[in-house]
Amino acid sequence: MAPNTSAQTTNAISPLPGSPCWEQGERQMRLLIISDRFPPEEVGGAERIAYYNAQALKGAGWQVSVVTGTQDHRNHAARNDGLQLFSAFRLAQTKVGFYGLWAKGAVYNPGAAAAVRRAVRVFQPDLIHCHVAANISLASLAQFAPAIPTVVTFHGYQFECPKGGLYRKRGQLCEDKPIACGIYSRYNRMLLSKVDRIIAISRFNEARLLQAGFERERVVYLPNGVPSIEDRPPEPLPQTPAILYVGQLEAHKGVSWLIRSFSRISDPAATLTLVGDGREKEKLRGLAEGDRRIRMVGRVPHEQVQEYYKASRIVAVPSLWHEVMNTVICEAQAWSRPVVTTGLGGNPDLIEDGVSGVFVPPGDESALTAALTRLLHDEAGALRLALGGYAHVRQFSMRRHRDALLSVYKEILDERL
Repeated sequence: MAPNTSAQTTNAISPLPGSPCWEQGERQMRLLIISDRFPPEEVGGAERIAYYNAQALKGAGWQVSVVTGTQDHRNHAARNDGLQLFSAFRLAQTKVGFYGLWAKGAVYNPGAAAAVRRAVRVFQPDLIHCHVAANISLASLAQFAPAIPTVVTFHGYQFECPKGGLYRKRGQLCEDKPIACGIYSRYNRMLLSKVDRIIAISRFNEARLLQAGFERERVVYLPNGVPSIEDRPPEPLPQTPAILYVGQLEAHKGVSWLIRSFSRISDPAATLTLVGDGREKEKLRGLAEGDRRIRMVGRVPHEQVQEYYKASRIVAVPSLWHEVMNTVICEAQAWSRPVVTTGLGGNPDLIEDGVSGVFVPPGDESALTAALTRLLHDEAGALRLALGGYAHVRQFSMRRHRDALLSVYKEILDERL
């Protein structure tokens, strides 16, 4: 579900006087972004955030290039959105010895590290910002610290969990830290010891970083930006009792819990639409079989997802894991749709229960059924929550995020003077 990469999006945010690129005067400052994947390749929320950041900073006057693991066999490519891509080819997945996890080069990917070195040599960045590096590896970033100012944003828990999500194979929360994961965490803390700033996008993520031993002075709380909400008015709620799920079809996302809970809703006019793909697709298809009110549409281009938001009465985010900063919640609120979710991870940053959304206990079918039923039939209550979420999400505008990020960059560059 990739965002639109047309040239029109590059000028959505005007240049910002006072940013480091303006202060340098004679030349643009150069930013190198590291992201495993990048649009127009199909991506998840973290990679879309990397793209939005690249566009926002380019609009603020920076020259931006991206190192990505996309399957593009050219060394670098000019794009119609003005971004230059350097390709870091993915290595074959290698199964590591503990708990059958797939590390995918998360500890060290020599081929990707060489590709990043090549990009640095050609582009000569003033600052490097890493967003997603499960394949490219954090070591590819750390090799340049402290020689080049470096920043890493954690969109998950990759600093302490090889899977990045603090959950086990079947989606259950990992409440303890196995010995091997403790070693992995200590290795990453040592690896990132020279990185200038580590950005946490939720308070829960910030707390985990501090618990893992990262220094308070290097950890910055900076939520992701949500694009295109500055001037959008609230959307009216449709009369149809339609429930929407957008996201991966994976165990930790709680979609099977959502289907079972929806099946208990007696209203024959109620519908549930599932947008997305994943390893649980066939299992979920079997679970939904026989209920014609449930529709699975698969993966759709991200620019088309807005039509599903506009057609929905409720957006369900039945997460069973510690979401960091859920992009779907933000998008639903930006489209003024009430959200039903769990209070895990970073969700409390985005929702005040009963004011800008509804929390239900994870895995509780009766509670989820009751919350969905209530919002389907309580038009005034649904509208109140929709407007509460719409008001809340505006603090996460892309403009505010860009300004805050530029302040972080400026602080780092000033420290280097």
